[in-house]
Amino acid sequence: MDNPNVNGWTILAGLLVTATIYKVIKDSRTPLPPGPRGIPLLGNIFNTSPSRQLWVQFKEISQYYGSDIICLKYFGTVVIVANSLKATQELFVKRGTVYSNKPILPLIKLVSFEWPFPMSQYNDETWKAGRKLFRQEMEGNRSLLRPEEELASRKLLKRLLEVPEQFDKLLRHMAGDLILSTTYGMDVLPENDPNINRAEHVIKDISDAFNPGLFLVSMLPILKKLPSIKKKTEEWKKLSYDLRDLPFEWLKQTVEDGTYRPSVGSRSLADLRDKGETPDDMARLADILGTMFAAGSDTTVSSLLSFFLVMSMNPEMLRKGQAAVDAVTGGKRLPTFADRERIPYVEALVKELTRWNPVGPLGSPHATSQDDVYNGWMIPKGSIVIGNTWAILRDEALYGPATDKFIPERFLNVDGTLNHLMPDTDVAFGYGRRACPGKSMATDSIWITVALLLATFDIRKKEGQVFGTDGDLYTRELISRPIPFECVIEPRSEAARALILESV
Repeated sequence: MDNPNVNGWTILAGLLVTATIYKVIKDSRTPLPPGPRGIPLLGNIFNTSPSRQLWVQFKEISQYYGSDIICLKYFGTVVIVANSLKATQELFVKRGTVYSNKPILPLIKLVSFEWPFPMSQYNDETWKAGRKLFRQEMEGNRSLLRPEEELASRKLLKRLLEVPEQFDKLLRHMAGDLILSTTYGMDVLPENDPNINRAEHVIKDISDAFNPGLFLVSMLPILKKLPSIKKKTEEWKKLSYDLRDLPFEWLKQTVEDGTYRPSVGSRSLADLRDKGETPDDMARLADILGTMFAAGSDTTVSSLLSFFLVMSMNPEMLRKGQAAVDAVTGGKRLPTFADRERIPYVEALVKELTRWNPVGPLGSPHATSQDDVYNGWMIPKGSIVIGNTWAILRDEALYGPATDKFIPERFLNVDGTLNHLMPDTDVAFGYGRRACPGKSMATDSIWITVALLLATFDIRKKEGQVFGTDGDLYTRELISRPIPFECVIEPRSEAARALILESV
């Protein structure tokens, strides 16, 4: 008599063999996108160099294989890089339901930064609530934010009169001041504000975390138990959660005792209490407001540092921008948002700042929720999919010749009006359903700051300052910024100095 257990194991083995054969046949018919051959276990970790910008290397690999998407593997994880606008639009926009998940990155857990709502999975309740609040406040209440943005930028002008050599530090303070005011209704200290300092530390830790050494630590759990790593992760955890929790607790207290200033946070708390808030609602709101704070503390800073860098390198461009602003204000008042449509050159400057060296050259990683096929290439479920924003914004087929050069005129017609046929630079803020919902606030803040700086200051290269080539001007970090440099910042005239002092 047959042994039923033997038959059962035989059937199971047969099914496994059949499934394996099917997978091999399926994989052979639909290969992964092209990419360099890796080594067992480690994959492609040695196919890119930490001494060069990763986004540049991805573009080179894409060109070598003649494919707008490429595949690399790291410790068994499939990473797909989309290097063209066509590919990112097809994957992240048209197939958004497949490409809108978020990868669970060990690095993010290592630095205890999994609480911001963009780290949530697609259609998670926190993600949906966060997107809704961002759109409501950043788009629907845009008119409420602009006076705050103007005030923060005017304060910057006054501080630049006092300590112009500290322009980097002053830009960070301005960004922190603006986002703490709009998010929590909080005033900040003139110097060494603890909340701003904490945000700077957290952003730096996240950026530093993406160096190859720490990447290896995050992928190999045994290394996390090393005393030095364990101590560091505890420090990161405290910083990360203090960044989120301390301003939120302060906000709740001011609302409770009636001393609050109107803000995104105070309006949101009022809405929750009208509906009858739950502990989950409050925790979710803390995550969302903390996300606003963290996101707004750094991205505009990098763009404005680029402005100082470019003006230092191009004095004729500075003069052209100053003349464009003066033509509207007569040099007798400071520009405001009401002047925006009348100064297209400043609009073109801001677009070119966004395009030339984007703050997030590789955007924010997406993950696939199921297997998919693009141009005959298999993109497996669970793959990390990245848009090479830098490569797209350097595409000469989109933005014309010499995309490695800073040329605001590429966004203008011959008559000086905005060229609306030129592709926008929205990809700098992400893709599809994962695009940054704070884009309008960021571009508004950059625009008013640039316009005010052009109206009031001369900027020139400091004697002895040597600028490198395009690839040497910016860092290799996840959040890209100019490598530290020095410049001379002086009021254009006594009249300009007087306008600054009268403005705040």
